[in-house]
Amino acid sequence: MFKRLPDKISLSTILIILISTFVWALPKETIVKFASQPNPFDSRNQNTSIIYYLNSNAETTLKIFDLLGFMVKEYRFYSGENGAKKGWNRISWNGENEVGRKVSKGGYICFLEVNDNGGRSTAMYKIGVVH
Repeated sequence: MFKRLPDKISLSTILIILISTFVWALPKETIVKFASQPNPFDSRNQNTSIIYYLNSNAETTLKIFDLLGFMVKEYRFYSGENGAKKGWNRISWNGENEVGRKVSKGGYICFLEVNDNGGRSTAMYKIGVVH
């Protein structure tokens, strides 16, 4: 009726069991796609569109950081509104910081955080600003 377990189980068997259990327990990923267009962009005469796809309506925060780690821009969206709705979302960034000044040319990190009933999902994407 019951199978007797072997006296010895290899380390690889234990790892396979642990990994498969862990993967099965992971929530379905909320953020599916994440990009910006155009990238790089010239902030003197154009905007970039930050585009992402969500599997569900969820509270969403989008932060843009310079390469020193300082936050230059933040967007917050409540579940179900544009920027936090199920499906494709498009946010336009004109290259300005929180006080309305154009950022310097260089690299920036766009950090997307999504909080829904399944937990918290994050994603990062690089954006280039040229002049």
